[in-house]
Amino acid sequence: MICFISIPTFPTLALNLLRILIHNHPHISLTVDSAAHRQDHHSQQEMSDSEPDTDLLDFLRQHLTKSSLTTPTPTDTKVLASAEYVYNNSIDVALDSSSCKKAAELIHSQMRTKEYSTKTWSTHELHPKEKDERTIAFIFTMDLLNFSFWSEKGEGERFAVEYRGQKWTGYWSLVACLQRALDEGVLAPRLFFLPSVLIHIRALIHVIYVYVRIEQKLMDVNSNIDIPITSSDFWQNEIECTEEVLRYVFRSCTDEEIPLFHERVACLREAGQVLYEVR
Repeated sequence: MICFISIPTFPTLALNLLRILIHNHPHISLTVDSAAHRQDHHSQQEMSDSEPDTDLLDFLRQHLTKSSLTTPTPTDTKVLASAEYVYNNSIDVALDSSSCKKAAELIHSQMRTKEYSTKTWSTHELHPKEKDERTIAFIFTMDLLNFSFWSEKGEGERFAVEYRGQKWTGYWSLVACLQRALDEGVLAPRLFFLPSVLIHIRALIHVIYVYVRIEQKLMDVNSNIDIPITSSDFWQNEIECTEEVLRYVFRSCTDEEIPLFHERVACLREAGQVLYEVR
């Protein structure tokens, strides 16, 4: 790389910086046309043109090292790579770049206008207020299941959840389901292993037990038994976390069940199994 610089004056400090640049990057060739440089040449005889100012070099190194340490490196979550793959390989769905940009600008503008952030997230009545491990587990569960709430039915017929005196739809219906399950507190029984020939009997007993406990809980609001719907151990335990229990957790106040119920159950099972294996 060749850099030509032509200026009327060129301070000695700047020349020293250029010498450092050339010293550290030999592939750069520098040509300076400066009267000041020629005039200062005699005053710089004690310093060879091929040697940088060591004091200045140490100062710059300290400054650059400090800057690199204070600048956080973004975490690679693989989200952009996955999104790019979907964008490039989708057949039935297409994304319009200009519309995506407009949507991003609108969301950013609304977040700034309404001052929405991680600090204001908990202000909604359905979101957890505590800052502890239970809230982390709640958010993880919520993110696992936060997809596809579309319905072809009308507003009064689509999947909805009645909770705290209101009817919730879309994303909020999921949050309401989780909070309702934690509030109601129904725990499936911890049945011990039975021989495989009794698997159907065990399942039948389990279902009966679960519904009996549900009825008991609805009549006894002071019970301390709970359903660990945000626990990964619970998800991968198909003896306790049965499909019937999950249907009860995600029950609707309309005739339409939660969309993609089986896919959501599969997400919970897989996440529970992975977290169980990596411990």
